[in-house]
Amino acid sequence: MKTYPLFYLFLVCAIVFSCEKSEEIDNETSNPGADASYTLLVNSASGLDGIPLDATAETITLGTTDSQFSEATSPSLSYKDGTVFSFYRQTGNCNATFLRFDFSDETSKTIELFSDLGSCNLTAYAVAHTATKGYVAYGVEIDASTTEYFVRAFDLNGTATADVDIPLNKKPVHLSFTNERLFVLTIDDQVTDENFLTVLDSQTNSILIEMGLGYDAQKLLRNVDDNVIICYDELHTLLDSETLTTQFIQYQSGKEPQFVTSEVNNFDEEGKMYYERAAEQFSVYPLIPAVYDFSNNLNTLYPYENFLTEAEREFEYEIETTTMVGYDEKNDYLLIGYKKTGATNKGGLLRVRTGTMPAVIDNINVDGIPFNIIVK
Repeated sequence: MKTYPLFYLFLVCAIVFSCEKSEEIDNETSNPGADASYTLLVNSASGLDGIPLDATAETITLGTTDSQFSEATSPSLSYKDGTVFSFYRQTGNCNATFLRFDFSDETSKTIELFSDLGSCNLTAYAVAHTATKGYVAYGVEIDASTTEYFVRAFDLNGTATADVDIPLNKKPVHLSFTNERLFVLTIDDQVTDENFLTVLDSQTNSILIEMGLGYDAQKLLRNVDDNVIICYDELHTLLDSETLTTQFIQYQSGKEPQFVTSEVNNFDEEGKMYYERAAEQFSVYPLIPAVYDFSNNLNTLYPYENFLTEAEREFEYEIETTTMVGYDEKNDYLLIGYKKTGATNKGGLLRVRTGTMPAVIDNINVDGIPFNIIVK
């Protein structure tokens, strides 16, 4: 019988406090900073838009050049790999658009999908991409009791004859690509409700292995070491993308880091992950910024009450909830996107100094609700 190393997580939560303003930082902890540029993606009345921002260590302003990115309809699925995103938007029962956009140089490629299937009832579940290929995991309803599942692999250069539909025997849930392999999280929704991981060779489009994952696996993440993190409520599994060996990290009850439910997950160069999570007893806000350090199994929470006054929260910034969290590596700043109270399409981006004594550096208000951020 195969055995696996099991690591228990004993300390998972730290909460930061601050009574200082940013200008009161002592010399020992101050960051000299550097110029940076961001593209803030926002959900707005016109769809999904990119807002260029110019930043120094002290200030943030609107960029002088407009982004070429704009989606008239917000995509239903997306995938991020560094500065490159892919967006999937269904345009009919059997028609869809797949957009790959590189925010580092504002280049893009759009592929029309599934018209070859004729009349059908199709549902897409997850997307992924590489430099040359796109992937969509989907199902086609055959009748009221039967749905067939596939991963479509297609050439981003637009060669339709290169499209390949790879059959799956279970419903796909999520995708991740690394080490020339596509990892497909699936669920047996017909019999057992168990989860499985199907590993595909990207060169041959063949299935290498299917692994049982137990119950309630919810999504896949790729870390900075190009390995796969399988996320559950009460634990995560670290899967070596080459050897397929696993390590299990079990959380203490009541101290789960909760990145399993986050919409946005951004990593820094050290492998720390920045995301939004449920505040629970730590804040009156539904979602707050959080950082998870995988190397030390430490979850750091940033409740707004601990670095903003009530007047700042309610009147100056009008914070309703957190919608995304990113990280500026050059300046060591949290980048916190939030929705404004009572506003349908108004939000803002806070830059906050990290560490044990966080402080707000600055804020910029935007038209739209922050969705994600690209730091360049």
